[in-house]
Order: sequence, then C-alpha cells, then structure tokens
Amino acid sequence: MDFNTIKLDSGQTLLIYRLDLFNKGNTLFNNYDFFFSIDGFRVDSNSILKDNIKRYPVSGLQEGRPIEPNSWTAINHEILIGSEYPAIRFYYEINENDTIVWSWHKTFKLDSN
Repeated sequence: MDFNTIKLDSGQTLLIYRLDLFNKGNTLFNNYDFFFSIDGFRVDSNSILKDNIKRYPVSGLQEGRPIEPNSWTAINHEILIGSEYPAIRFYYEINENDTIVWSWHKTFKLDSN
C-alpha cells in the first residue's frame, strides 16, 4: 500500500493511492470476486463518524482477474477528499463462492489536513 496526499487551495485533499495484491503461491489465483473501499473518519462532538468516500464497485462485488504465481495485480487511482476527514481507512475484501476468504484494512492519519 502506497499513498500520497496533496492539500489543495480549495481545502480538499487530493489522495493518490496504489494497492498491490501479490500471489506468492505456486498456483494460479483465480475465480474470486472483490471489493475495495475508502472510508473517511471525522469527529462530531464526542463521537467518531465514518463515511464511505469511495467504493469499487459501487455495490456488490467485481470479478477478479487471474493472478499468476509470483505475480501481482494493483489498484491505482486518485480521488478528492473533503477537509473534514483527518483519517481514512482502506479496505480490500476477496470472496470465493459468496464467502470472505481474505480481507485487509489499514487506517491512516492524513498529514495534509
């Protein structure tokens, strides 16, 4: 996971990110579905609120492309984030036959806010 932020004059933040998914096994990784999301966290009074900023696909799951052994696939994109979010969380989930077989998530502080 790699990302960078650029604080814009508008008060928004440009988020540039790349998430690599590696197949370190000896067999083809195939026949899976996935989704990826980015959530923003903001503080309101004494509570932490979570908003979905980006989800791919917008609903449901996307069919994944095969990943050869010792190879990788990546998500690389950029989005605008409002200044109200001091932290974001990336989440990636893989499903096989409607069952979660793997997920990854990590929350980051946005230094540019």
